[in-house]
Amino acid sequence: MVPKIHSGELNSENPSSYSGIWKYPTNRDVHFQSVLDWITNKRKDDDLNGLWRVNNKIYNLETFVKHHPGGSDWLEISRGTDITEAFQVSHIINPIAVEKTLERYFVRDTTTPRYSPYTFEEDGFYKILKKRIQPIMKEVGTGPTDEIKRMMDSIVFGFFCLSILGTFLNSTWLQILAGLFLAMVAIGAHNFAHLKHNWRTYCLDLTWASSFEFRISHVFSHHCFPNTILDAELSLFEPILEFLPKANKNWIQRHGPIVYNHVLYSILFGMAFLTRWMRVIERKQLLRPEFLLVWFHLALCLVIGSDMTSGLTSWVTTQLTCSYFYHLCAINSAHHAPSIFHDGDEARKDPDFGLCQLDAVRERSDSLIQNSLFVQLVVLGEHSLHHLFPTICNSKLKYIRAVFEETLEEFGENFPAMSSWDHFKGCLEQLRRSSPKSIEERKAEEAKFSSKSK
Repeated sequence: MVPKIHSGELNSENPSSYSGIWKYPTNRDVHFQSVLDWITNKRKDDDLNGLWRVNNKIYNLETFVKHHPGGSDWLEISRGTDITEAFQVSHIINPIAVEKTLERYFVRDTTTPRYSPYTFEEDGFYKILKKRIQPIMKEVGTGPTDEIKRMMDSIVFGFFCLSILGTFLNSTWLQILAGLFLAMVAIGAHNFAHLKHNWRTYCLDLTWASSFEFRISHVFSHHCFPNTILDAELSLFEPILEFLPKANKNWIQRHGPIVYNHVLYSILFGMAFLTRWMRVIERKQLLRPEFLLVWFHLALCLVIGSDMTSGLTSWVTTQLTCSYFYHLCAINSAHHAPSIFHDGDEARKDPDFGLCQLDAVRERSDSLIQNSLFVQLVVLGEHSLHHLFPTICNSKLKYIRAVFEETLEEFGENFPAMSSWDHFKGCLEQLRRSSPKSIEERKAEEAKFSSKSK
């Protein structure tokens, strides 16, 4: 695969920096779509007629869906798509046994090239690192520790206490504090949403967001294809936030975010909430039980409030605050700066999945984030290792840090960490950027960061 530097717009003739993305995604430039539109379009592009693809083999997992150890949702959502990336990052322990199970559902080989930017070569960085961590994870397990469960549960408890008190006392400040706690609940739920089926995933549904939709836009899209044109967490923000280095960005798109980002952060969850319920009412989307959790919070506020208006005001204040702090953290924490790869920039010659993931993420150098599991849980810490192995709980990533660093050194790779402030500034700089960068230009940008990845 030959890397490219694009001089202008990504389009049907110039779809991506990666030759593995050999066509422009269906309906990508149709704005204000839902995440369900994204997965529908991916099914069209993968063209598998309801089957599942892993590498160059096609499988019919229909009879296995309800028996999937991680939960049926994962296979239901990914029906009719190429799940190679998700398969590789999800099965860390006993991969041979997993592959033997998969072979029972084999249908046929395919000669059609994969519609993906990445490779998984046995002698590549990712597969070597994955093999090296297997005995470690087999010993300590990939699931959450009791400590991180207690942390998560305490935040949820704190949110309810603050929300009840803020509503009862009609205190705007307590309602805002409850919103901050709810944002931490949502970010903490992010860790659990990547794991096998568990109730803490649904804590995200206490917000105006949806854990079901999150698994589509975040797990199957963003985590599999970060900062490429296949990343729904880029396309769903367009044209309001244009992270890719497009030549046709207008002045408002380049300079407006420093002002309107703060309004946008507050309403993003609300926009998703309204879209979801419009689709449910129009019967374009099934009503899932967890969708009702956010209404439970509203009912609680209405019961506790002195009147209906104060209860509704408390609910809206808390939810808007949650949306603001969640997106302030999520958008500015890891992925957007001129030194970080965005589709249109020059891609590396060897599109190894692991190295390309690291090209699209930068760790934060703040000591508080590096040294506190609680802070990592609530501000998306340990992001580099999390992107490589999202189904390993944040509480277990510390066990593979040394192996990760040794393997990076062996491959001659280094990804300097950035402070949270540099990430915040870098995000605005990336939104202003309208021209692609070569690898050397991005390295020059990195030179300003003296701290190293943990």
